Formats: sequence, C-alpha cells, structure tokens
Amino acid sequence: WPVSLEAGMFYVSTSGNDANAGTIDSPWLTIQKGLDVANPGDTVNIADGTYNESLDTIRDGAADNRITVRAQNTGQVTVTNSGRVLDFDHAYITFDGLRFDGQFGTSDIIRVRTGADFGALNSVEVLNGSRDGIDLGTNTTSGPPADFLEGFAITDSTVRDTLWIDSSGARQDAHGIVAGGVRDFTVSGTEVFYVSGDAFQLQDGDWDNVLLDSVVFWNGPLPQDTNGFAAGVNPGENAVDTKQDNNLPTRGHLTIRDSVFYGWNGELIPLASALVIKEQVDVTLERSILYDNLIALRLRGETANNAGAFVTVKNSVLYNNEIAARFEDDVANLN
Repeated sequence: WPVSLEAGMFYVSTSGNDANAGTIDSPWLTIQKGLDVANPGDTVNIADGTYNESLDTIRDGAADNRITVRAQNTGQVTVTNSGRVLDFDHAYITFDGLRFDGQFGTSDIIRVRTGADFGALNSVEVLNGSRDGIDLGTNTTSGPPADFLEGFAITDSTVRDTLWIDSSGARQDAHGIVAGGVRDFTVSGTEVFYVSGDAFQLQDGDWDNVLLDSVVFWNGPLPQDTNGFAAGVNPGENAVDTKQDNNLPTRGHLTIRDSVFYGWNGELIPLASALVIKEQVDVTLERSILYDNLIALRLRGETANNAGAFVTVKNSVLYNNEIAARFEDDVANLN
C-alpha cells in the first residue's frame, strides 16, 4: 500500500489519482481508495467536490484508534450514487461532514450492518432516496438476531427527501432512520424532514436502550414536485413509531428528551401522529415540544396480556394539535 508522508493522514481530491501516494500533494481520486488503505488510527481527508461512487467499509478501527473519513469542509463533499451510497459493516469508524445523495434510487442510501459497532455518522446529510435514508437493521419475529449493532451514534446530522411513490401513484414507506437489532443507539442534534414514511422507526428486532436527544423531526407540504409527489402534499406518516413483538424477550427502552416534533398531519394516511408508541416498549418523553400535529401522542396497549406500551411524559408541552393524546387498547402504565 502507498504510505502517506504524514503518518496516518491520507488525502482524496477530485483531481487526484488512485495510483498516487495519497499525500496532500499527491491525493487519491476516490474515497473508496481511502477506505481500502486506512488502518486503525488513520484519517482520510476529502477535498470539496462531488464523488460518484458507492462506498464499502473494509476493516475495523479500534476503540482508541478510530478510522475517520472526513470532509475537509463540512457539507462541501457529496458522495452520490443511484441507490446505495454507503454500506457500513465495520466497527469504530466515523464519517464526518459528508453529504450522501441517493439520487432517488431504489435502495436505502446508507445501510448500517451489525458489524458496525460503535460506528458514527457525524455532521452528515443524507438525502434523495426512494427507500430509507439510514437503515440499521431489519425486522425479526423469531427471536434476537445473532449479533446486535451496539453503540452506534448519529450526531448533528440531517436526513431529508426520502420519498417513495409506486407505479400506481400510491405513497409507500420511505423512512428517514429505521433500526431493528440495535443496543445503546443514540441519535442527537439531528433533523429529519420530508419523508413518506416515519422520520424514525424502531422495528421488531429486540432493540433496547435507544436515545433521541435534541432532535427535530418535522414534515409539511413539499415546496416543489419531488420524486412523484406533487408540490403542496404533506407526504409523511409519523415522527416516531415503535415496534417490538411480544414474542421477543426484551421490552425496548426508548428515551426522548429536549426534542421537537411538528407537522405530522398529512392527508395520505389516517391518524398521522408525532409519536406512535406501541407494542412491548418502555418510553420516556421529557422536556419536549409537540405541536401542529393531527395527533401528538398515539399510545397503544395490548388488551390480551397488557404487553403494550408503558409511557411516561414529563415537563413537555403539547399545543395546537387536533388531538393531544389518543389512548388505544387499554394502554396501561401511563404517567
């Protein structure tokens, strides 16, 4: 492998060449070359510009020596592909300051797999998808996955314009962020908007210990025709939707704090809600604001065995919602 003159620091530029040494004066052309070469403790610095490629992580970093892939100027590096832009399957890697543009392709823009323990997306923008923006796992109804995704974090980021309409013109779910088999998963300082599914969905998958901290999840009329949706249509479903099948061994614990949810009142689905809290979950909402929604809190129990949602709301403000709280199926343990 080429070795940088500055130990642990590599450089990529739209004017580079992958046959170069990867130094600041002789940069590589592709970000993937940086991922191919970087070892624990290394940093791949990316110059401003657009990079037409689909990225795959190659090897793990380490707890005290992360691999970092970062834009030299936050928001000025765009990685773009029609469909999957990043497949993230290795631990202790940070992507910092990049834009991931899915060109409304028919794959999740970023797929985070269970090998990406303690990975991080920091100050990234994820946009233009016909499926999910960031997918961190799939549904399971037969028990826990063999390996949980642990300690992953999304920080100070934006996910927007994930919009899916089928050939018949019907809205389909394209979520902003979706997760299943995650543990100790944090989303903080992040904004999600203009989605045709949920801003944030926790799927069946034996997930636990999830934190939403200082997020803003909103929806509203699209400012222009976008990927089959007409301008003026509010395409969204819900800001947060929880799912955890009763046959799984874990009650999923979710904490939401210091967050804002508004505009979940789209005409394309019935009972659009800011927070849909249901199935085998324990949820605490605190110091948050919910306004201008059809339903602010939609809370569901489980009539047969009382295995539905347990919910605590404290120090929060709900205003200008058509329905502040809707109680379903004998919801219990509600404070």
